[in-house]
Amino acid sequence: MVPILVVPEKQLNGDLIVKTFGGKKVLRRNDGGTTLPGEPLLELDGDQLLTRLRKIYLIPELDRMSPYLRYIVTLDSSHIFPVHFQSARGRQVLANERHSLHLVWYRDRIFVKPIAPYLLSAAFWEWIAEADQEVFKAVAGLMRTYTHLIQSEADYRLASDDRSPLLPLSTGKTTDDFEKFARFIDQFSRLADDELSPRYLYGELRLTRLNWLIRFLFIKVTFFHVDGEWGLIFMSLLAPLIAIFAVLSILLAAMQVGLAAEALSSTDAWQVYIGVCKWFSVVVLLATTVASAGLLAVMAGVLIHEQVFAYEKIHAPKGNDIKSGVA
Repeated sequence: MVPILVVPEKQLNGDLIVKTFGGKKVLRRNDGGTTLPGEPLLELDGDQLLTRLRKIYLIPELDRMSPYLRYIVTLDSSHIFPVHFQSARGRQVLANERHSLHLVWYRDRIFVKPIAPYLLSAAFWEWIAEADQEVFKAVAGLMRTYTHLIQSEADYRLASDDRSPLLPLSTGKTTDDFEKFARFIDQFSRLADDELSPRYLYGELRLTRLNWLIRFLFIKVTFFHVDGEWGLIFMSLLAPLIAIFAVLSILLAAMQVGLAAEALSSTDAWQVYIGVCKWFSVVVLLATTVASAGLLAVMAGVLIHEQVFAYEKIHAPKGNDIKSGVA
């Protein structure tokens, strides 16, 4: 059994208590309420509680993809930048309740799942550790990411901002509140990777790579549609085909010019112009071929570099930090 992580002295929400009925632990509220804090329509009694929690926190698609994520992202669960540093990476932090999108970034934005009020309760962790190990591992993984996201008072203040709130209203916004939160969240830093859901072997994930990987694995057409219109989605899929078509068109046009100039070479008039056309077509053919080959070589080099880095990361001794600028 996974040990209880949160001690009552460090909890930030005391609304829940654990009671035992017939040898089974159940959650109850000590303020007379009957619902889960932060979920006003979710009753503590009945089978819907665990069903709802499994729907919120389990991420089977990402767990299924986890053995292959090492090929597209750094194999490092601590590869997570603090909230205050996300803007330096050119990203806006967006609160998002979809757990599968937690720490997934796309261009100028990164999605982060907020902490629900009941996750700040010691009683909840005592109960969920016994009630459902899958949910426990998924939620504990989520909480451990906050040990990296919130490392300073600046991070805490940004996470409490009303424009993109990551923390419950009850946590407060003072320095004392931050210190209490830091002591609370630090309890999750002791968790090892193998005690959490497979997704949490990794930190931040790039959405564009997830979309291509999930297609390659024949799981879904795409991991997540950022663009709501199919036209924009099809354009992103057609972009590589259009680039290939443009390169081939240039090559074919240059070859056609060369052949046409060769056919006119027996004519005495315009010999200089014909010669220029012949050599220019050759230059265009060579330049396009070299540029295309160079681009493919760069892409192959980046891919090889990332795979070598991933291999070194997997086989690196414990405590040996490998630095990389690849996200």
